Amino acid sequence: MLAAARAREARYNAVMTQEIHAQWSLLIDRSVIGCCLARVLNVFIIAASALLLPAPGLAGDSLVIGRVSSDPARDVQRMQPMVDYVASKLQRFGIEKGEVLVAQDVDQLHQYLEQGRIDWITETAAIALELAEGRKCQVMLQRAREGALQYHGVIVVREHSEIHSLADLVGHRIAFEDPGSTSAYHLPAALIVNEGLQLELLSTPREAVPAGRIGAVFSSGELNSSIWLERGLVDAAAFSNLDWSDPWDVPKAHRSEFRILARTKPVPRNLELFRTDLGPDVVAAMQQVLLQAANDPAAKEAMDRFNRTTEFALLTDQDWNLLNTLRQEMVKAGTAP
Repeated sequence: MLAAARAREARYNAVMTQEIHAQWSLLIDRSVIGCCLARVLNVFIIAASALLLPAPGLAGDSLVIGRVSSDPARDVQRMQPMVDYVASKLQRFGIEKGEVLVAQDVDQLHQYLEQGRIDWITETAAIALELAEGRKCQVMLQRAREGALQYHGVIVVREHSEIHSLADLVGHRIAFEDPGSTSAYHLPAALIVNEGLQLELLSTPREAVPAGRIGAVFSSGELNSSIWLERGLVDAAAFSNLDWSDPWDVPKAHRSEFRILARTKPVPRNLELFRTDLGPDVVAAMQQVLLQAANDPAAKEAMDRFNRTTEFALLTDQDWNLLNTLRQEMVKAGTAP
């Protein structure tokens, strides 16, 4: 009896031992499989997150365009469709939307660049050159408006004025558009000063002009300059050659009473700058989208609203030479922003 009982106990213990070993083996197998699956899952999550995260240099999921503006509401309406269009082409970099950020002056634009809050700046040549000197952004493209890639400044006087040379402006007043205007301030002001003449900034067109100087006043708009010249508040006015031909800026009735006294050298009309730390892949993609936009029907409305843009183009060696000359002349004249 005892022997039989011991035999049954031995068989039971053997069976239980095998069962325990089988259970532990199953647990170990599951643990190994689970660990492997967890590792695979982690790798997948990291890879997927990398695809969804913004590209290096982008501050978030938005592509931000900006410029200096005296009329933020107007410029936001002009730029928003264009930045939305470009953002829609850059979703692989984690960009989900476009935003517009306007600045009240060049200093504020510099701050936005330092803070990494802006990715793309659209500006005229004088401001673009000033921004690029800070090395936080670089000029990448030029932009044509209504088919014109270049423009120049003109200085205009009344038809029967006794002013026939820049030197004759001494003792008189000239209206410039605003301190940020390339064609209607920086170019013509540099032309005057580099002739050895001196400009004196006046607070109003009625202020007396110091002896031996040319009084300079800002009109805050081409139409204002035209009206001031027509009414005799100033003796000369500066415009871009394109605005000079635009009846919205210089009415035909005025233009028939004016004549051009001098012209400046041409420069690229508008420049597109990208933040330098965006990353080469993002920059290359943005360039490609903009260069091809003129041939994309989906971009037509956005380009029309973007100051009647007709194309984006690479800068040629001639364009760079013109920009370098402009910078040298502004520095020499002391008119650089």
